[in-house]
Amino acid sequence: MTSSALIVQGLCQFTRDQQVLFDVSFELPAGETLGLIGGKACGKTPLLRTLAALSLPARGTVRVLEHDLREQALPVRRKIGYVPTQTAGHATLSVSEYLEFFAETYANPEAEAVRLGLELVGLTARAQTALGRLSELERRRVHLARALLADPELLLIDQPDSDPSDPERKSSETELHEILRDLSGLGKTVVIAAARWSEVASLCSQRLNLDRGRVTGSHKTGATQQLSLFPRSGPSVAPSAGKRLKLWTEQPTPILVELLRRQPQVLDVETLADGSHVIHHNGDDAFMPDLLRRLIGAGIDVKGLENVNLPQAAVSSERDDKGNA
Repeated sequence: MTSSALIVQGLCQFTRDQQVLFDVSFELPAGETLGLIGGKACGKTPLLRTLAALSLPARGTVRVLEHDLREQALPVRRKIGYVPTQTAGHATLSVSEYLEFFAETYANPEAEAVRLGLELVGLTARAQTALGRLSELERRRVHLARALLADPELLLIDQPDSDPSDPERKSSETELHEILRDLSGLGKTVVIAAARWSEVASLCSQRLNLDRGRVTGSHKTGATQQLSLFPRSGPSVAPSAGKRLKLWTEQPTPILVELLRRQPQVLDVETLADGSHVIHHNGDDAFMPDLLRRLIGAGIDVKGLENVNLPQAAVSSERDDKGNA
């Protein structure tokens, strides 16, 4: 039975003595993606800030990842990633310096976490650029990378309201969707706020409408597609039974898996119970040395990489055993 990542019951919230949320109630199963839809002053940002444990509920009950927000706000903050509408930051800091500060805060290995974060959001080439010299879209990518540093179970994304006919907005929306497509491999729960349903419809499995702080409608969209950090190249293909590599490394598993899935000719990646990874691919004899060079170049500490003839049933068994542990 799927657990609930979010349970909100009768939530009321105030901002500067003005009530901004009125008796908001909804539930979101773990691993699903919710589109939070509404125009300006509808209550999207106060709701996301509450879910992010930045504001405690004035009234009502909020459970985030099985924690009561009133009593366990700190554990909640450690398990979520929040991308606000505003992209403030120290303008003189470089992208890497900014992310290194937060990586240290999250107790992650700084260089390793930052390198992988930059790779995931496509900003490796801008690592030494000052934040003040980035475009708005690039700054939002930096904030997404920051939100992912702690490997959060819940990702909250607050998209800024803008003119739907603005070409820059359309470009920003398209690129964000490219970064957020097919995240099922990470199993994250995602809430993404937007002014228009059309902006996020292809990403969401559920929808919640807000108007002046009240829920005006909610439903499942029927979409089975979930979010992902990056699209896989080419159409979805069943893993080949005869072409597998086994990889041993001490890198954080979810980020490493997404990095591997971005590599050319990689069809899928399985994580086994012992922490190693089986890489399904359709490459030729040069695939393994090429992959090894790319991983080392990305700063991955490879402990071992070898060809394996592991039956598909064995991979599934390992995965099931891990899931049932």
